Amino acid sequence: LAEPQKKVIVPDLIARLIEQIAIEARSSEFVDEKSGVSARLPISAYESVVSAVERRMILNDEQSGIARVSDLNATIPAIVGKIEMVYEGEQEGAVNVALKLISEAIKSLAPEYFKGIDRLKSSTGTNPASQYDEITSWFENGGEIDLLNDAPVKVYEKELNKVDGLKKTIQIMTDAKGADASLLMEFLLHVLAEHSLLDKRMLEVSYRFQDYFNSVIKGLGRDN
Repeated sequence: LAEPQKKVIVPDLIARLIEQIAIEARSSEFVDEKSGVSARLPISAYESVVSAVERRMILNDEQSGIARVSDLNATIPAIVGKIEMVYEGEQEGAVNVALKLISEAIKSLAPEYFKGIDRLKSSTGTNPASQYDEITSWFENGGEIDLLNDAPVKVYEKELNKVDGLKKTIQIMTDAKGADASLLMEFLLHVLAEHSLLDKRMLEVSYRFQDYFNSVIKGLGRDN
């Protein structure tokens, strides 16, 4: 009997983030605007994400897999190989430039999924951050989660569901269900981290999310 065909799903959000990375690269102060950005960047980045999902499927003996926001880390070599950096970019470091482009892509698309999130730093009007108080309070009270790059689906979803208010916020703000909701839960954590409402650490095999100020205090303690 032939083995069943393994299925990789790249959600629209991930495909759009990949395209946005290329857009951010074209306007980046670290990228040479004359040499520009290779037209193959999105293609290579997409292929890298698919490979990351396939690797996770093999490790977990899964017949299907869905790309996650954290899988964008797999695009770093593709980004580095498809852009020409100016001197400032070389000084910053190729990997750091790639990470900055991923961060900018996340911030750029966030308002299309979470209304008002681009005004989190605004001092006028209603503070949109209040919509996320239950989430940030959970982290402030010592909560933290590790999203392992190669975690099977059940472990990935279990970690996300630990965070008070995260699933509820997605249910209120979107119509997403199932795997789509889980992806948006992860996306929202990345977005809140980009706005310094959470701390996000890229570890060797995972992303760790924790309270921003608690992480700073811990860091100061280690330095002393």
